Amino acid sequence: VGVSRPDVIVELGPRSQGVCPLEEFDDQPQVGDVFDFTLVGNSDGLSVLSLKGALDIKSWLELEVGSMVKARVTAVNTGGLEVKVGNNRGFIPASQVAIGRVEDLSTLLNQTLVCEVLELDRGRGKLVLSRRSVLAAEADAARSEAMGALTSGSKVQGKVTRIEAFGAFCEIGPGVEGLMHISNYSHIRVEDL
Repeated sequence: VGVSRPDVIVELGPRSQGVCPLEEFDDQPQVGDVFDFTLVGNSDGLSVLSLKGALDIKSWLELEVGSMVKARVTAVNTGGLEVKVGNNRGFIPASQVAIGRVEDLSTLLNQTLVCEVLELDRGRGKLVLSRRSVLAAEADAARSEAMGALTSGSKVQGKVTRIEAFGAFCEIGPGVEGLMHISNYSHIRVEDL
């Protein structure tokens, strides 16, 4: 119903008003605008409200198991990464940080990661995320694309990833490995790799 710096005056119902700090609004609110607020206290007969608190609750309620979220890494502990999703706290276990083992988790500090919600308990405020599942899905997509481009008889370049007695394994695309049998190394017989 009005803006009186540093507060916004809000009508909550008949004969009930509240105030919310103007700094919590991204844009200057106009008379007649409708917002959701949370009640944080009372002061001089007015309800003290928070717009950010309501947005936090809304973002928490919108989370679903299986949904993708952006999480900012805020801390590292022995079990994994502590993250923030919006203003909500979450956790990524070390086993869910990457497809392979990450030796130094502190290299991810302050980075924003796309993660999948694995576990959500609103009553206990528990949010468990996985970056590994997102990376695995991306690797599967890249592998499918690389496999689709391969045809019988085509020439490809590869990087040798390991050597065995019967041949060498070569990476010929993202997540695609091929075996070059020992009989295909040379026109002459190869005894030892």
